[in-house]
Amino acid sequence: PRHTAGLPQVLRGAHRAVRDPGMAGVEMASPRDDDPTTPLADRATQQDSHSKIMAVTGCLLAIYIYENMLRLYGHIWELSARPFWLVDSLVILLSAADTLPSNSKSIATLMRALRVVRLVLVLRKINVAKRIRRAVSSHKARFRQNGFDLDLTYITRTCIAMSLPAVGPEAAYRNPMSEVQRFFELRHAGRFLIFNLCKERAYDPELFGGRVEHIEVEDHNPPRLAQIVDFLQRAGDFMDSDAGNCIAVHCKGGKGRTGVMIAAWLLYSRFSTTAADALEWFASARTGHAATAAQGVSQPSQHRYVTYTLDMLADGGYPCPTINLTKLVIKTTPRVDAGGGCTPWVVVEEDGCVVYDGAKQGSFVRMERGQAELAFPLDLQLQGDVRIVFYEHGPKQDVRLCFLWFHTGFLDSDTVVFPKPQVDTACHDRQCKVFSDNFAVVVVAAGVPGRDSAERAASMRRILPPSPGLLERSRRMRAGYDRREDDPAQTMRSGALGPSRPTCRPPAPTPPPP
Repeated sequence: PRHTAGLPQVLRGAHRAVRDPGMAGVEMASPRDDDPTTPLADRATQQDSHSKIMAVTGCLLAIYIYENMLRLYGHIWELSARPFWLVDSLVILLSAADTLPSNSKSIATLMRALRVVRLVLVLRKINVAKRIRRAVSSHKARFRQNGFDLDLTYITRTCIAMSLPAVGPEAAYRNPMSEVQRFFELRHAGRFLIFNLCKERAYDPELFGGRVEHIEVEDHNPPRLAQIVDFLQRAGDFMDSDAGNCIAVHCKGGKGRTGVMIAAWLLYSRFSTTAADALEWFASARTGHAATAAQGVSQPSQHRYVTYTLDMLADGGYPCPTINLTKLVIKTTPRVDAGGGCTPWVVVEEDGCVVYDGAKQGSFVRMERGQAELAFPLDLQLQGDVRIVFYEHGPKQDVRLCFLWFHTGFLDSDTVVFPKPQVDTACHDRQCKVFSDNFAVVVVAAGVPGRDSAERAASMRRILPPSPGLLERSRRMRAGYDRREDDPAQTMRSGALGPSRPTCRPPAPTPPPP
């Protein structure tokens, strides 16, 4: 399997698509050397050309026979689910038989027919892969220029959002790695830096000439504040090194985690001055103007961390005080089991590490239907990024109910209430099947420092400001978009596809190459 998996799938498919009609067309269009209508003077030339064609065909068939033997040997258990492989093998074997000296015209005729059938199957497979990619990308804008069809969007002229570059079967419904490589080589050769935010996916940075930075962020969660700062500083240094540089950010789908980082970048470079504008700009550009629903940042904790970024930039850094978490409270009972109640337990994490696990403590308390609240007494010293996760203790397995993130430097009182719209997972239950409209999570802490306290100032972690050159380029870029002088798609958007958004005018999704 490792031999066949390593072969470039796209090149093999393209070669088949060209080879099969080419060989069939040459055979059908060229006069046979035994045709009585062919002049004698031309028969020697035809025989010589035919010999060369057969030699090349023999070499190609040898390669394909070797490949099919490896594929059939390594994936014999998959034959029932992949009948195309059997057709492929049959065509290759008959092609080999057709190259042997024979006066039978029936094999040649059969071969031409099978090559046409094989071509149809290959083209159908390619078309299905394109349809799958478009379905997976949903309403997100796609880049369709110069033969590309990628789940990739220019958020600004120097900032790209995209989905994961994939290999193997996953490339059928995500961005094929080879196409992403070709995109950057063609449009931003030597002047790009990719940020991979996938905790669950990694690839060799050398696939892009070493121009990949890996920042691990869990899916459906925000980056930790230190990770956001790290990203901003690295991206800022790279953009300052050359005015023509470009950054690209991706997670798995290129939406949630990617949106948080790009919104933070828009704020850092002063392209946007409010968190709402940065998030809306990303959503509008990532969606595409023909779509009906915004595909932006949808998790409340991710929104919260974009707001933290704005406050951090305003203060030149962020405080990181230590607090004492004394109690967590669930307001109203989540309706999970048949009786309308649940048995919740809680996990508390600090900077990605578990510091309290209710299951290990055996703290399973039944919450009955209609119960107003349930409290979890705690005594935890916490600093920095905190994640609270609630689970339901089920008879067979435990399932996650909801969660939320906060940073200790941005708590403004000892008691903070997170209503349902600000709690991840719960916020998406719009029909209140599990969580009522009054559902909330209450965080009770002690030792939260005041806004102007000495403890808060002592725990401040500074961030380097953006360079004047970056700010000036960003200012001119935003002014150009706002005036629509740099937007070649203005006429199109105001015509058949409808007017552009009045509060946020994103760039053309496919700008000209630099």
